[in-house]
Amino acid sequence: MSHISRIYLSQISLLDTKIGDIIEIAVKTHYKQYHHLVNVMRIKANDTITIFNGSDDISIDLKAQEITKKSIISKIILIKKNPIAKNIKKYHLILPILKKDQLEEALRMCTEIGIDEFILINTIYSQNISKLNFERMNDIIISAAMQCNINVLPKINEKIYNINNLPQIIKNGDVFFANEELSNIQSKSIYNNIINQNSNNVYCIVGPEGGFASEEIDFINSIKDNNINIFQINLGKNILRASTAALTISYHAINFKM
Repeated sequence: MSHISRIYLSQISLLDTKIGDIIEIAVKTHYKQYHHLVNVMRIKANDTITIFNGSDDISIDLKAQEITKKSIISKIILIKKNPIAKNIKKYHLILPILKKDQLEEALRMCTEIGIDEFILINTIYSQNISKLNFERMNDIIISAAMQCNINVLPKINEKIYNINNLPQIIKNGDVFFANEELSNIQSKSIYNNIINQNSNNVYCIVGPEGGFASEEIDFINSIKDNNINIFQINLGKNILRASTAALTISYHAINFKM
């Protein structure tokens, strides 16, 4: 018996499953996954498949029972549920419209480290792209989740906002945005204040390749609400690509408990 890579099955509920239940991966409903398992991975009877559905924080190991031209019949042999955390934070990454390779890299890397939602905005120096391929973006997110044992997929908001809409996007949370003009001394002082924040939502904002315009920085700082804290962060002395800046600020937010 060999182990096959994780497979994303969006239309299968995993909440009420139990050991011994039969799961069918049918060509009609999951063509890509069936094709990958049968024609790429060359699955055989008794091979093990791990599945997740992107919404339930559960992964399930299946043993392939029967493989036909229409479906793979398999039996559940192991159910892995993550414990439900209390007061869990949600991490939102607000990105400008970037060049295709930069945007895709940011989506992939930030999915890997645990961003929960991607929100796209237009800024003065954003790329002028008339149409975005959200199907491809979702495929990149799914691929990253499959590789990293992530069971719940981050959401990508398919509405493109203007930067002036930020007050409507940000609700009850801490906001951290990368500002290369901020000194490292100011950043260290800010980090000391951040550690004590207890909000349930954390929003990370990075600018495009050209950075934020001065008026955009002023606008972000002007957002005022009793339940919102605005912090500027310097990400270091080097000039970072937008995708690297997105990864850096997201990593700090998630792992250093900003």
